[in-house]
Amino acid sequence: MWLEVVDVVSYKFVFRSLNLVLEKFISFYASSGFLPILRL
Repeated sequence: MWLEVVDVVSYKFVFRSLNLVLEKFISFYASSGFLPILRL
């Protein structure tokens, strides 16, 4: 039971950090105008 809770918490934490990194990369490339295709 406890291991499942820890798994979910760590998974959410890793997913959130990856999401933040992706957002920063996308906003950086979009602001530089390098990826106009991804700007939907």
